[in-house]
Amino acid sequence: MFDQSRSLDLICMGRVAVDLYAEQIGASLQDAQTFRKYVGGCAGNIAIGSARLGLKTSMLSCVGSDDFGTFVEKTLISEGVDTSYLQRTPNYLTGLVVLGVDPPDNFPLIFFRNDCADLFIDASIVNPSYIASAKALLITGTAFSHAQSAQNTFAIIKLAKKFNTKIILDIDYRPVLWGLTHKGDGETRFMNSPKVSRVLQEVLPECDLIVGTQEEITIAGGKELIQNLTQAPIVVKKGVDGAEIYFNKENSQLFDAYNVPVLNVLGAGDAFMSGLLSSLLFNKPIKEACLRGNAAGALVVSRHGCAPAMPSLPEVEFFQNNLLIKHPYLEKLHQNITLKNNQRQAPLPIMAFCHRWQLEDSCQEFNQPSSKIREFKTAIAQGVLQASLQNNIKNPTILTDPVYGHDSILALKDHDIGVIIPIEKSGERLTQWLEPYSAYEIILKRPPNWGVKILWQYDLAQPSIEQDHQMDKLKELYNATSKLERKLMLELIAPNKNQVLEIIKQVYENNIMPYWWKLAAFTNQENWQKLTALINQFDSDARVVILGGESKAISSYEQAFSMAKSSNHTIGFAVGRSIFWPAWLKFIKGEYKIKEVQEEIAQKYWLFYQLWLKA
Repeated sequence: MFDQSRSLDLICMGRVAVDLYAEQIGASLQDAQTFRKYVGGCAGNIAIGSARLGLKTSMLSCVGSDDFGTFVEKTLISEGVDTSYLQRTPNYLTGLVVLGVDPPDNFPLIFFRNDCADLFIDASIVNPSYIASAKALLITGTAFSHAQSAQNTFAIIKLAKKFNTKIILDIDYRPVLWGLTHKGDGETRFMNSPKVSRVLQEVLPECDLIVGTQEEITIAGGKELIQNLTQAPIVVKKGVDGAEIYFNKENSQLFDAYNVPVLNVLGAGDAFMSGLLSSLLFNKPIKEACLRGNAAGALVVSRHGCAPAMPSLPEVEFFQNNLLIKHPYLEKLHQNITLKNNQRQAPLPIMAFCHRWQLEDSCQEFNQPSSKIREFKTAIAQGVLQASLQNNIKNPTILTDPVYGHDSILALKDHDIGVIIPIEKSGERLTQWLEPYSAYEIILKRPPNWGVKILWQYDLAQPSIEQDHQMDKLKELYNATSKLERKLMLELIAPNKNQVLEIIKQVYENNIMPYWWKLAAFTNQENWQKLTALINQFDSDARVVILGGESKAISSYEQAFSMAKSSNHTIGFAVGRSIFWPAWLKFIKGEYKIKEVQEEIAQKYWLFYQLWLKA
């Protein structure tokens, strides 16, 4: 049915917006206090869901020239969705939807879509070769609720027919978007309307596949009428009763749903469509396609949000093989997608200057105010920026604290330099957070692109009550970073290197999987081999960065870097005092001015980067 010679699998045309999801489960929208921001909209969800399942997907839509439009575009790009035809307009705002989660059957939502941008896709600027390059074009019924949107959609349909690009219709019926209910009633899923039925029936004969819920099939005229208008198969999404496909009036098949606890039904149909198409577009058997669609939908109903909840193919396969909806490995597979674990970002050169008490001691020793620390750290950041711009360093990253390092972060705000921030109090043997709040509350206040670092001390010989404290704090932090989709760096401090491997094993056995390990370099090849084998048992995507430790000569790192790179998990370094300590002593003694600090940092950071590349 689908032309396998085409370079693009799927074009998703239509509704893409921003979803604001209430975080308080079981609360009405009037009682909700906080919201999570995601990409949403039927076509947008399917584009992301299909891309996560391995399809080459493109977004044909329009967003506003506003921050929400930029968010949508950046998110789609990060998910691997082609945005060549995601248009931007200064005349209309990006669509917005506010949603609540009150399982099992109450999911209020309010659409803010008065003349929103995705209703104004300009078909006239779409190159016909773009449509001709795709196996299929997905359109949504909402596009026909607005005169200009309908006109442009029909124009794209005409192109698709000309090039035999298959047309898939997701009926996507929301009465409020057709003006049939008051504007605040987004939850009503069905309302009879002869006008809507008539409009949809103009579209049906053009389609090669029609997908909708039982209510959506009804508004389109019912199964029998649809079959009189088209030979296209009809897929009926029946929720807990699975999915049924009608090939013609005499032939249909029912595929049972997976029985899972329901958190949020919104987006499940889009996940089903993504799963269905991820098989059908490769001409796989219809049974495989429907079961994959049902599995994808089952995973999404157990999660918060629509687009971010969409599963990857390994998640779907794990679920189908094990029928487990909550499992640490499944959560790890989903984290691989949300944190973009396929993008290893090597090399990762981290300039680490999150040090606090060491610098405070120096200020006391030389009778200088602590404000000097803030000034010095800003100069470090400027040095990193200078070296990066002059030498085209890949993935430059700083690790600094939010107190003395606040100005250093601001200095880099408009540049593409990664930021990682510690969460623990400095100088404490037993972990305590920087602020008197939970780890979740602390991280929630930070930008989502900042990594989270913990310097975590653990001793296999310490009293069990202290071990429990340390592991409990680490679990709290890991759960918070997982829920908020933040990258966690675990800097492990052990009393001796003989304990390191066993402690790492215990961390993994507690279902804690850091995005980065920050470890002191082993001094022999055998331990690197053991570390690699150990990590492979639990998390083949884990990354290791080598911490610098005490201030040492740059040349002393050459052998350590070379040995560390023998492990496929090691992707970079996090060096601090070996770079900045001599400059700090000169600065605090009044022997260096800020410009000299910046120059020395830039020079040494670049030397370390070169040393890593050559190792």
